[in-house]
Amino acid sequence: MHRLSDALSIAAPLKFKSFKNWRHVPVKVAVQKALSDSAFFAMKFLEFYDGDGHGSLHTSITAERSKELRAETLYYLTFHKQNKVVALPDEILQYRRDDHHPFFY
Repeated sequence: MHRLSDALSIAAPLKFKSFKNWRHVPVKVAVQKALSDSAFFAMKFLEFYDGDGHGSLHTSITAERSKELRAETLYYLTFHKQNKVVALPDEILQYRRDDHHPFFY
């Protein structure tokens, strides 16, 4: 953290406040089984990290849930209200749930 903070101060003076004295919080992370799982794990960490500095998450992210995380992300992207696809095929729409029934929670 020291080197990154110092490098940003040199590269862009007065743009970044020094953060080299911030504490480092280790977070337990799941070990991915498939090489392509890292993006899904990263999105879940961003969604559930508590931000309070204890290094804890508001859910458990395990390698065993890899397929579930992929399915949840696919559902979210497909049926999100800001998805601008004019009309989804009926084969896809059969899987849509109402807004009051979350997918995996």
